[in-house]
Amino acid sequence: MKFLISALVCSAALTGVNAHIEEVKLDGLWAGKPIVEITRDGRVPCSSFEGMGVQKADEAVEYGSWARTRATNRNLCFQVYKRGVTDKDGNPWKDVDVRINYRFKKENATDGNVFVWTYAPKWVRREGNNAVYAVALDEFDPFYYPKCIDKSIVTCGKDASGQQVHQARFEYDFMIDLPPRDPTTGHLLFGGWNGPNIVPFTVNFVDYPRSEEPQGCEKPDVCKA
Repeated sequence: MKFLISALVCSAALTGVNAHIEEVKLDGLWAGKPIVEITRDGRVPCSSFEGMGVQKADEAVEYGSWARTRATNRNLCFQVYKRGVTDKDGNPWKDVDVRINYRFKKENATDGNVFVWTYAPKWVRREGNNAVYAVALDEFDPFYYPKCIDKSIVTCGKDASGQQVHQARFEYDFMIDLPPRDPTTGHLLFGGWNGPNIVPFTVNFVDYPRSEEPQGCEKPDVCKA
């Protein structure tokens, strides 16, 4: 299993062009269709993988004030198929171990390819023979009030009008383990961060500097005049 997955990742790396791994297949197991939905139409989370408010995960995704204050859905979504599990009535959330690896990374940082946190997505529904999973982006929003802003992950940028904004680059990939979980076994990975020219999926969180910080929070001061 490890060999097959390594071959998949290397095949993209050998093209010499930055690439995302958007779909992976292994005997009896498939994962793919990663998208980001930011909408305010009240739909069931991850109920549509196309249409207004839906972007492919490999596109430039920005999460700003509108998403933070107006949107009702703010999710990463993807699908998983496991033969004999997701195509039958049962408990796919118990029988398929699905996670995302993620980190916040400053632009041009040289901190290697280590993803420092892991998060378990939520199983939301079935679509055909596939299980659909959602990751709520607002749980990762570093600018969500009244959170204290971690200045170690924030950089200063400008919006289209030239006004200063705070930015935080969120990088992630998806990992589907084959139970029983065993650190010596392979896992099915897409998103891509562990090879040359393989790039993770990203979301750029953006917000304008606050006029004042919540009680007990230090002002980040990353955008100085």
